[in-house]
Amino acid sequence: MTDAHVHMGCLFAKGEFPVDYATVLTVAKCKDALMAGFTTFRDAGSVSEGLKLAFDEGVLPGPRIYPCGAYISQTCGHGDSEYAHTYRDIQYRHPSSTVLADGVPEIIRAVREQFYRGASHIKLMATEILNRHEDIRLLFGTDMMITGPDYQVEQSEDIRYYEKRFGTMRALRALTGTANEVFALTTYQNPYPKGKIGVLEAGAFADLLLVDGDPTKRVSVLADTDHLRLIMKGGTVYKNTLC
Repeated sequence: MTDAHVHMGCLFAKGEFPVDYATVLTVAKCKDALMAGFTTFRDAGSVSEGLKLAFDEGVLPGPRIYPCGAYISQTCGHGDSEYAHTYRDIQYRHPSSTVLADGVPEIIRAVREQFYRGASHIKLMATEILNRHEDIRLLFGTDMMITGPDYQVEQSEDIRYYEKRFGTMRALRALTGTANEVFALTTYQNPYPKGKIGVLEAGAFADLLLVDGDPTKRVSVLADTDHLRLIMKGGTVYKNTLC
């Protein structure tokens, strides 16, 4: 499964805390997400380059990451903060979750700098108008934000919500194969060009869930980790209760 909207490279907690604490906490929660059956994340703005590298190299267990780098916000916009202003003069390549950019030249530079840092896509904090259509392709996304040590990975509740709102098959596609269509749009910025995501076919990444139940009839079976008997990511088995 894929969660296509996460912010796991940030700690959204009150007060001050050591950077290394935030990193360790994030790693722990990413492992929880993997053990809930999520083998791929699409970041929507955070500092995730180091996490991605550690997970890709197998140093730590966690989902593969399509990185975004910093999200781009106008001054006084949705992504503005005191932290963003503190690093404004060095923000373009500074490892933070926000770049403040006003006007076309600053936005162009901010986008280029994020691609230079390895982003596969760009997050713009801009006002938007959504046209709702029932036949639109859906991606599953939870807006995962780690708020502290008691934070629980909440994808399971969102799976139930998607099934209730969109039906079983649309929810199942949103969790799996639709992500592959979107990730293909990253073209030469794709960090994982050698395989497909969320599909079972030759040439795809060896991501596999063996489920005690039929998610094509009730996708919410995937929300209960007890029903996930085997979890494989990239050919490596992280859970196996079949034996």
